[in-house]
Amino acid sequence: MKIMHVICGPGAGGAEIFVKDMAVKMARDSHKIHIVFLQTAIESGRDKEFGEHFLSSLTEAGIGYDFIGVKARKNPLWGMVRMRRIVKEVGPDIVHSHLYWPLVFLAFIPGVRVVFTKHSIEFGAPIFLLRLVMLRVKAFVAICGACREEFKSLAGKKIVQIDNGTSFKNPVRVVNKNSGVVRVLYVGRLYEVKNIGMLLRSCKKIEESNFELHIAGEGPQLNELRLLAEEIGISHKVFFLGNINNVDEVMSRSDIFVLSSNSEGLPISLIEASISGLPCVVTNVGGCEEVIEKCRNGFSVEAGDVEGFSCNLKRLIDDSSLREEFSRNALNESKYYSIERVVADHIKLYKNVLL
Repeated sequence: MKIMHVICGPGAGGAEIFVKDMAVKMARDSHKIHIVFLQTAIESGRDKEFGEHFLSSLTEAGIGYDFIGVKARKNPLWGMVRMRRIVKEVGPDIVHSHLYWPLVFLAFIPGVRVVFTKHSIEFGAPIFLLRLVMLRVKAFVAICGACREEFKSLAGKKIVQIDNGTSFKNPVRVVNKNSGVVRVLYVGRLYEVKNIGMLLRSCKKIEESNFELHIAGEGPQLNELRLLAEEIGISHKVFFLGNINNVDEVMSRSDIFVLSSNSEGLPISLIEASISGLPCVVTNVGGCEEVIEKCRNGFSVEAGDVEGFSCNLKRLIDDSSLREEFSRNALNESKYYSIERVVADHIKLYKNVLL
């Protein structure tokens, strides 16, 4: 089957990593895969080196790729022409868009079967526009139960739930010999919606506990968050790692994973943490609580609840037996989130769309 995926850019975001993992697995299963990026890593404001690493992994898997270019955001007509040219050259059986914008470009290309995945729980565009572009879509993929409920009024019978997954493998755990210091890890973009300020304030409330907070990721809030850590007096406990290519290694050296977002879909980083056997404290947004309930590996609190977040984080930091119990649960139950299951479900969906 010839499958074309359309995504924002070759960056470190969860949706991008998910599409890469799925594309590589599909290619290994003898499908012909092509990825179309809306823009480059630099145009997306992402790390250039990571983008190059991303693209090289596609090349190694025999996956072709093209860029539409950021110009298309201001000039949709140019984007339509560019998309039409790529579709004509690739000749896909299925075009799977992971963004709204490409649906506009695809609206004027006849004969193409389009599948759409929304990787967050926010609508992200006016409803009338969404209903219009949905006319072009044969199937709408919801990445978790919460997303399915949120979007079922928009997608109707077209909606299909396929929970996210990852090719991430359980890394060998590294025994922490650093004087009993518990390593707390956040992996993700440094954007306002991630509410990392709440995470820092939660850590301030329990600063007497023996822990370090490691923050891995890039984004516009980096300097603001560094300043906040200094202002509230916990900069000695907070380490900003920047963008990382060795997520498995970093997780293997960590003890707890945290996610304090105001909004999510089904975070790949949370799935990776669960596969790594990490106990977690998350906010109850999108499908986060679904992962915690399935893997039985942590606590979920309401978004913005500093008191609840800090209490549950302290409980995990101070109780090694509880961390071990949650870790065992995670290692046993997280197998559900395999990329093999995800790809099998998507191929089945594509075949139904082509009937």
